[in-house]
Amino acid sequence: MQTYIKYLLESAEESFKKTVALVAGSYKPPTMGHLYMVQYYAEQADEVIVLISAPKSAKSVRKTALGTIITPEMSKQIWEIYLKKYGLKNVTVEVSSEASPITAMFKYVDDNLKKVNVIFGVSKKGGDEARFKSATRYYEDNPDINLLDPIETAVDPYKSEDGKAVSATDIRDNLDKPDVVKTMLPDKLGPSEIKKVIEILSSGPKESIEEDDEEQEVDEESMEPVDETECIHLNINDDVLKTAIIRAYNTN
Repeated sequence: MQTYIKYLLESAEESFKKTVALVAGSYKPPTMGHLYMVQYYAEQADEVIVLISAPKSAKSVRKTALGTIITPEMSKQIWEIYLKKYGLKNVTVEVSSEASPITAMFKYVDDNLKKVNVIFGVSKKGGDEARFKSATRYYEDNPDINLLDPIETAVDPYKSEDGKAVSATDIRDNLDKPDVVKTMLPDKLGPSEIKKVIEILSSGPKESIEEDDEEQEVDEESMEPVDETECIHLNINDDVLKTAIIRAYNTN
């Protein structure tokens, strides 16, 4: 059955032959819910880029029950295990230099994409998609980018067969109980992959990360800024967009 995203793409300019989906977050660690989003967009787009944001402040540190700190590099290793096991060959993972997932997506478009359809990957969990409702207007005069409306391309939240949602917090808090953690990881993972994921999470650093007062706080599960007054300044090449500011929470 044709998805609504495919319908939207039919009306895109003929010169835009490629569709790229960007899915950003801190992923500490990536969960089945995150993987579900990526799987969905991998079926709709030619290419999916998973962007791991890199917050550096003390308040953004996430420690496991073993006291290890989950770094972007660790998240990337775990993502690569998931992608290989699930056969998602059109998905790549990159660590962004940006602290905010939203900024990471806009910067990636600015620096890397041209003459493409773009999807901003976002979940409908908690109404997160509403935070992007003004995003498309910043590309209205950009001839190189066709951003599909994030409200229309948002993904329904993942639901497990038993109706229980496993969060990144659940995984972190139970890392000292491997038999519990293995039930929280994506179900296709075999014993060797499960062991590797637990090893990665168990071998992280234990020293605190130096606080950066300018960093934007990000809610890990929604992958969005926490402060409703926070603005994201975009560095976009197009002259019309250079001074644009997109508000993560637009209440107009």
